Amino acid sequence: MAIRAKGLALRDDTDAEIALRAYECFGADAPRRIIGDFALVIWDASKRELFCARDPIGIRPFHYFCDGRSFIAATELQQIFADPSVSNEPDEGVVGEYLAGTLKGREDTLFRHIKRLPAAHQMAVGVTGVSTHAYFELDQHKEIRYRDDAEYADHFSEIFGEAVRCRMRAIGGVGAHLSGGLDSTSVVGMANWLRREGKVADAPFETFSLLFDHPDLDERSYIFETVEMLGLTANYPEPVPVDLPMCVEAVRRFRDFTEYPNGGMWNRVWPMARAKGIRVLLSGTGSDEWMSGSPHAYADLLRAGHWRKLWRRVRDDWSRMPNANDRNATDFFLRHALWPLVPLALRKFARSLRGRPIVPEFINQEFARRIGLADRLQSEPRRPSGMTFEQFVLYESFNSAWVAHGVDLFDRSTARFGVEERHPFHDRRLYEFLMAIPDEQRARDFRRKYILRNALRGLVPDSVLARRDKADFSILFIQALERMGGEHLFDMMAIE
Repeated sequence: MAIRAKGLALRDDTDAEIALRAYECFGADAPRRIIGDFALVIWDASKRELFCARDPIGIRPFHYFCDGRSFIAATELQQIFADPSVSNEPDEGVVGEYLAGTLKGREDTLFRHIKRLPAAHQMAVGVTGVSTHAYFELDQHKEIRYRDDAEYADHFSEIFGEAVRCRMRAIGGVGAHLSGGLDSTSVVGMANWLRREGKVADAPFETFSLLFDHPDLDERSYIFETVEMLGLTANYPEPVPVDLPMCVEAVRRFRDFTEYPNGGMWNRVWPMARAKGIRVLLSGTGSDEWMSGSPHAYADLLRAGHWRKLWRRVRDDWSRMPNANDRNATDFFLRHALWPLVPLALRKFARSLRGRPIVPEFINQEFARRIGLADRLQSEPRRPSGMTFEQFVLYESFNSAWVAHGVDLFDRSTARFGVEERHPFHDRRLYEFLMAIPDEQRARDFRRKYILRNALRGLVPDSVLARRDKADFSILFIQALERMGGEHLFDMMAIE
């Protein structure tokens, strides 16, 4: 370890001490050297300033308030409001975006005067003011090229194994979510292999699975096959149906967005894990954004003039699409190959010609005009010069405000039960690797997560590796709305 190489001894090897010693060793360069999830506030007496930082992916929340006289930082909004001088003026722009089904700013919260420290950023707070800058960015120029699929899979397996191994570092047992999907099953399969090979501490390891009767959600066969193949100690808590009282209580308690039905359903898992002495749970979160491939790779082929390869790939992908004969092949090509090449101004103009409203009709139009909602909804991040279109899809995910919102809610939900969720797919080293490999390793022949399927052979059931579908949680939202009163729910909505 670099810290010990510098001559500093660790007393108890806790995460907090490692972070503090890293700052002692490397100063402002410490966040770039730390592998894992963190939110730091360190008082540097020699500089008379606070040093703050958030991990590269933004897994650990960091909210702050600064009015030029005082600075308050906290994990949750409600902790900042413990100071009665903090203004609770809402950020109407964020409210409008959320009602329209999107979020644009990674720094924004529901309140104008409270901000987030974005992922991969650090901040210094001192007598001269506040300065913030990014300490990590994805390298768009790095390329990893191998001779065949096996070499890609071996390299991925090495990084993924390390991502899982370091997140199994815990006091006591470790748990893991296990659905029948490829992502969580891959994490469990790798964790089980690491335990079998003696590469992690010999501590209890248990899985937690929710079982559903609805056909869109029923993954029992895959779950049971994985449990039997790997000889797991499995738990099957009942899913928690999210209802209106639960949502209202969450808003009042946290002063923030409430949980979603597909997140709140885990509310029996976390206390069950804690009761068993498990304080760390592994999840499969993050794989969809980074390993599913992008049809915008067609735009790269078109721009480079690789006509034959483009035609072959579009034809192959098209032929494997459900109901391909009923779809418009020309529209498919234009949307994924040509549309990304059109300048943003022209795309906006083309959208205006469609006659479809930019702002949803159910949003008060006067409110929308006041906050400039149409412009906010049409804003798009600009593709950095030299970045391919397939890389840009990953870049957008890395900088997504919606992803940042989701991980904040997830961390908040688990923290109140004294359990820490860890996400091996949200590993900086894995991001760097996936950014540098060809898109055909992420998706090929209409098979998403191609490299993951190759790397996990023998560690998980073949039936899971062969899955093309996944559970669709949309029904949970419909059921939750029905429990809350259906369309009458909107009749009683009010701003308090």
